[in-house]
This record gives sequence, C-alpha cells and structure tokens, in this order.
Amino acid sequence: MKAFSLVCLIILLACSGPKTTAPALPEMPASGQVAVIYLHTSEGCAICNAVGQIARETVEKTFADWQKEGRIVFRSYDLDDPGVDDFARKLGVSVKSLLVVKDGKVIDLTADAFLYALANPEKYKTLLQQTINSL
Repeated sequence: MKAFSLVCLIILLACSGPKTTAPALPEMPASGQVAVIYLHTSEGCAICNAVGQIARETVEKTFADWQKEGRIVFRSYDLDDPGVDDFARKLGVSVKSLLVVKDGKVIDLTADAFLYALANPEKYKTLLQQTINSL
C-alpha cells in the first residue's frame, strides 16, 4: 500500500507541471540611476541574442561597482509579455530596442547595437560604455 501511495504521489507531482510566475512588470529606473534596457521578442536571432548578452555582460563586468551601488541596472523585457508594449511606447519605441535611460533622458543605441553585436562586438561594447559614462 505504501508503494502504491508513493507512486501516486510521484505521478501527481510530475503531472502538476512547473509553477510559473508572472513576468516582472517593466519599470523606469530610479532617479539618478542608469538603466540599460533591452526590449526583445521571444523569437530572437543570433544578432538579437548577442545584443542582449553583450549589453548584460558590459553592465555586469565593466560597471560592477556601479551595479553594487545601485547606480546602474540592466533590464531585459520581452515585448510579447503583458504591459511591455505600453512601457516601450512610453520610451518612444515599438520594436526590438536597446536603450540607455537616466532621469527621463533616453538614448537609443538600437541601430549601432544590431550593426556591431556580431560584426564588431568590441566596438559595440565601447559605444555602450561611452554612452553610459556620458550620463
């Protein structure tokens, strides 16, 4: 009987499926904080994936001290998630984008990010670093 109960419990747990949580609602950076915001779709190509990965790595490695102090954040949002479309429109975009935002100032690096992410990633990193440092 115990074996049967154990088998039933395992089946119930296996069939319950993964627990999912709602995606985080997009939010603007706090006052004085720099946000590198990558807006993407669920279906990302190699270039799209590189744009997001390089941006994340640049923030985490080059600006690690700033990140610890809360002076910079990297945020990645899927445009297919609820509420992200409205957030994107508030930032002045409606498609995949890479933005650097601080105190209401929005710098759109999308064209350069997609141009250089695979072709010349060092140039892309340098451009992102210079943009962040300029704010």
